[in-house]
Amino acid sequence: MSDTETLNWVQRRARRELILDTQAGDIWNDVRAALQDACNSYNEHYSTAPTSPEVTCNLENGSRIKFARTLPPDNVQRFHAARISLLVSYDKATHAINVTSDETSKSAFRITSDENAAFIEYGGKPQTPDEVSRRILEEFLFSPTAPRRPRSGPSSPAGSSWTA
Repeated sequence: MSDTETLNWVQRRARRELILDTQAGDIWNDVRAALQDACNSYNEHYSTAPTSPEVTCNLENGSRIKFARTLPPDNVQRFHAARISLLVSYDKATHAINVTSDETSKSAFRITSDENAAFIEYGGKPQTPDEVSRRILEEFLFSPTAPRRPRSGPSSPAGSSWTA
């Protein structure tokens, strides 16, 4: 019999809440790191000029990270470059990661826990920080109005990069 089987429902709830309170900040930090890594990877593989990043990622404080992207003119809808932004914030009181964009409505990712660990739940399923990063940034980085192709690929095992 496991420890959780011998606990009553109040004890199990207290345990879940304690786990959530102690681990939610670490989950946010993992998501924040995945977001920053994705931003850096995007600039490495998709920016037209590697010395001038197309997407900026600024950690405003421990609980907010702001992304900005310059969309080039398409001479159909945009005749000048346009700047769009995305704000991702962590609400410690509600254990939620909130996403607000210039172009889309607000969305949220809930950090929850069971009797063993805290995790991000989306669509009723646990999500990894990398998956949450993809869900947050994919439309922002790869919008249908500004399709992109990589300018370089991942490094080969020998360490050399290939180009498309």
